[in-house]
Amino acid sequence: MQFFVNHAPLLLVGYSNKKSIKIYFYGFRIAFPYTVSGALIGFLLGVVLGNLIIGLPINEHFEYTGHFLQLLNPYALLTGVTTLSLFAVHGSIYLVMKTEKRLYTKLSLMVHDTSRVFVVFYMLLTIVTLVYYPYMANTVKRYPFLIAGPGYPLCLIPLIPGVC
Repeated sequence: MQFFVNHAPLLLVGYSNKKSIKIYFYGFRIAFPYTVSGALIGFLLGVVLGNLIIGLPINEHFEYTGHFLQLLNPYALLTGVTTLSLFAVHGSIYLVMKTEKRLYTKLSLMVHDTSRVFVVFYMLLTIVTLVYYPYMANTVKRYPFLIAGPGYPLCLIPLIPGVC
């Protein structure tokens, strides 16, 4: 079921090539169905990851025993939003690297905004994980040098042009 829900937004991509609704965001004209389908794919990928992190109820035959709404728990939704913001940061940084002059200036503002949103969600997800799922930190407690794993990306955020 999750596989279908995660791949259903791909149908919007084909639809967006034929009938495209244009919206304006940061002064850019964007094809609405194409943008929504990309955002849904990133968000649902994060929801799947969040559910895999906290575990899924399965029986002895390895069949999912819950119902669909159990997959949309708060932790999985927060992981989905964090993943979506991560993809937005990567996309905006890529666009800044490939442009110059006036467009570069406009996109630098987007990098600035998306990076701040990602840092907030990343820190919130880390705090929620450590508070509600303390067993996730057991490996870090045994091997303290692993704390560099989640801390390393936060140290690199100020190096992104336009963030600080």
